[in-house]
Amino acid sequence: MKIPLELFEEITRQMEGKLSKGKVENSRCLISKDVLFFPRQKLMMHREKRPYHYKKALFIERKINEFSTRLEEPTEKSGEALMSGLRSAITLDKNKGYIKMKGVNAIIKRAGGRDYGYGMYYGLCGLQEALMENVYIDLLKKKYNFIAANSGFTELHAFDGDIDPHLKLLGKSIYSKTSRPNLNKTGRLINKMDGRLTAISGLEIKADTRLDEVIYHLTRGGLKGHRERARDNILHYLCFSAGISKACLTLAGHTWGQMLENTNCHLGNFVIGSDYKDVIDVGIIDIYSLKCRNEFRTGEGFLDFSDSEVDSFKWDFDESVTASFPLQRRYKHFSRKLRGECFKAIKTGYFLALAIMNYDGLVPKKKLDEYILPKICTLPTEEFRYEIKRLTR
Repeated sequence: MKIPLELFEEITRQMEGKLSKGKVENSRCLISKDVLFFPRQKLMMHREKRPYHYKKALFIERKINEFSTRLEEPTEKSGEALMSGLRSAITLDKNKGYIKMKGVNAIIKRAGGRDYGYGMYYGLCGLQEALMENVYIDLLKKKYNFIAANSGFTELHAFDGDIDPHLKLLGKSIYSKTSRPNLNKTGRLINKMDGRLTAISGLEIKADTRLDEVIYHLTRGGLKGHRERARDNILHYLCFSAGISKACLTLAGHTWGQMLENTNCHLGNFVIGSDYKDVIDVGIIDIYSLKCRNEFRTGEGFLDFSDSEVDSFKWDFDESVTASFPLQRRYKHFSRKLRGECFKAIKTGYFLALAIMNYDGLVPKKKLDEYILPKICTLPTEEFRYEIKRLTR
């Protein structure tokens, strides 16, 4: 299959940016920049009153009937945050950087009181999940740019039972950028404490708009004619770019999960943001359960599993509801035809990126009939903002 030159150049451009490190990406958000492309509901945050001191964690107190794509004042001062799923909140720190705190909805835990196993309560985070997300982000960001966050901190908290002595003194922070953990010692800590303690994962982010969120907003209305074609072209491009980022994870030697039945490989874990040239980029988030290539028996087994993860996106496209919203929202005009095209676009980006990098040989011929080439080759951020306003009004 012959790839158009401009599309070949776009894949190469994305791969070079995502597989390099250094001056490619500015990791901090400025207060003047929106952290979201679509408004999210505001939240009020508070500090839990515990027998030990919290260093950083804030917890969700209540929703506010206001929506925004940014925060004007640091959360410590205003108490305001933005919603990010059922158990997460986007906060603004005093240095004008956005922090996503995961596992901060203790209200749900207190209301339901159900233990979902592995030390994780609904609305909170398990210790291993919170820690390993930061560890893996730190590991990958040293070399690559396809991860859509920077590591931040992991802080332990006890909501039930006896409180460990460390927590009475500190509100133990077991991961921070200035004090990275010894993983062997931390592993023993997890085995000892997991089940009794919950944890907060704090990540530095530039954006938090999810791929399925974009699909939802762009398919809410029944578009016709040139507006429908413009919408479809944008979604083809975003899904194509998502496939390229998934290929980057393969090239980095990792799969997104350890089993297909419990993988982070789904549409809600692709984040839409801007690259250093202010072009729309699709990155990856939620990577706490990665599996390394050397954990597979063979390289073929690793690649087969990675390919299977890409095939599993069809499950997402067959769903009638989104995954990224606190309360799942039903797709209204996401047609079967468009679903199939978006799925093919992800596979196209994935397999063409691997082929161009000549990874384990060329793309298998059996995949050729599943290709769809996006008509958009680059999408500047301001053009994307203009188009989503035009197509969703």
